[in-house]
Amino acid sequence: ISYEFAKSLLTTKIANALSFAKVDQPVDADALIGGSLSGGDPLIRAYWNMGHTRLNTPFLDFEDATFAGFYTNEVQAGQPRRDPNSKIDISNFSAKWKGLPVASNNISIVNLSKPLLICDLNSSFPLVQLNELIGGNSIKLQSGDGTIDVNYKGPLEKNNNTNSFVNGTVSFINGTVLFVPRTVELKNVNGKLEFKNSDIYIENLRCEAFNNQLILNGAAKNLVTLINTQPDRVVMNWQIYSPSLNLASFIYLLQQRPGGSGANPVASGKKSNELSSGVDNVLSKGILNVKLTTPDLRYKKFEASNVAAAVTLAQNRYQINSVSMDHSGGHIQLTRSLNTKQDNDHEGKVDATVQNVDVNKIFTAFNNFGQNGIKAENLEGRLTATVTAVFSLDDAGKVNPSSVHSSVDFSLLDGALNNFDPVKKIQSFVFKSR
Repeated sequence: ISYEFAKSLLTTKIANALSFAKVDQPVDADALIGGSLSGGDPLIRAYWNMGHTRLNTPFLDFEDATFAGFYTNEVQAGQPRRDPNSKIDISNFSAKWKGLPVASNNISIVNLSKPLLICDLNSSFPLVQLNELIGGNSIKLQSGDGTIDVNYKGPLEKNNNTNSFVNGTVSFINGTVLFVPRTVELKNVNGKLEFKNSDIYIENLRCEAFNNQLILNGAAKNLVTLINTQPDRVVMNWQIYSPSLNLASFIYLLQQRPGGSGANPVASGKKSNELSSGVDNVLSKGILNVKLTTPDLRYKKFEASNVAAAVTLAQNRYQINSVSMDHSGGHIQLTRSLNTKQDNDHEGKVDATVQNVDVNKIFTAFNNFGQNGIKAENLEGRLTATVTAVFSLDDAGKVNPSSVHSSVDFSLLDGALNNFDPVKKIQSFVFKSR
C-alpha cells in the first residue's frame, strides 16, 4: 500500500505523527482492530515492513532504508486509548546516510499528542568516507576506521534547540588525520570524541605528531550551538601530555596561515556546506587553551624536565600564560606572548625568572643569547635572574639579535670567569701570571 494513502486512513494526529517521514516505496502492513461496535475507542495494533526505500526526515535523509514498524494506542493497559497513550516503534533499521552504513536498535515516537522522538543510530566505516560529509578545507581523514554511536531524545519537529538532546561518541581506530592549513599530520590516532548536548569532549585521544607521542583530552563548551553562529566565541580547552617532546618539530607552526591573517584556505573545485564551513571557521577563529605537560622537553641544545605550560592560541597570536620547568639543576618560570606581525616576522615578549641554574649550560642552550661578548665557555656558577625581553624572530624560530631589548637583574653564586679576553688583555699590566 502507498504510504501516503495509508496515512489518509488514520486520524489526523496519527497521520501528522507519521508525516515526519517521507518514503518512495510501498509498505506492507497488517492491522488488528478490536472493540465494541457500540462505541468507544477500539484497541489498535498495526505492523508494517518497508524495504530499500528513500527515507526523508526533518533531521536526516537516508538511502536504501529497510525497517519494520509497530503502532499501538494502548501503551498503558487500562488507560484511555488516545494519542497520549499511543506509540510508534521502528526496529531492524538499516540504511545509508551520506554513503555511510547506519543502523538503529531503537526508534520510538511516544505521546502522539506531543510527539517525542527517542532513537539511536550507529555506524562503522573507513574514516576516508567522512571527507565528503565534512567537506571543508581544514581537516582531511587519510586512513583508519571509525564508529559513530548517537542517541537522541526530543521533540519530533526540527528546531534550533534539537542539539540540546543529542548525545553520542565518534571513535577513531588507527587513523591518520591531516590538518591542512598547517600541514600537520597526526598518525596512529586512537580514541574517541564524545558530544553531550551542545558540548564536545575529547577523551584519551592518542596520536603521533612529528615523531612525538601525544595524549590529548579536551572540551569545547557550546560548540554545536556556536559553530555556525559565533565561531569566534568557541573556546576549546586541551590538555596534552607527551612522554618526550621535541619542540623543534613544531616551530614551523609560527608561519602565517596561507591567505593571510584569519583567512580560510580555499580548496579549488570544492563546494562548502554548512558543516564544513562551520568546522573551518571554528579552527580559524576559535580560541584554544592548551595545558601541556611533559617530563622531557628538547629544543635544539636546550633540555628541560618537569615541564608544565599553559598557552592560549588565537588567530596568529600565542598568549603564554605560564611556563614552568627544571633546567640545568635549577628552575625557570616565564610568561608573556608571541604575536605574528607579518610574514616571517613575529614579536616575542618574555618575563622570566631563573633560579639557581648552571650558567654554563643555560648559555650553551640559548647560543649565548645572540651575543659573543661573553660565552658559555667563559662562565661557571649558579645563575639566578629576572629577565624582561622584547624581540623578533622568524618562522624558523631564530631571534634577530638587533631586535632584542631587555633588562636582566642577576646574581652569580660560586662563579668563575675563565679565559675572558678583556681580562687576559690587561694581564700584562695587573695580576700578572694569575
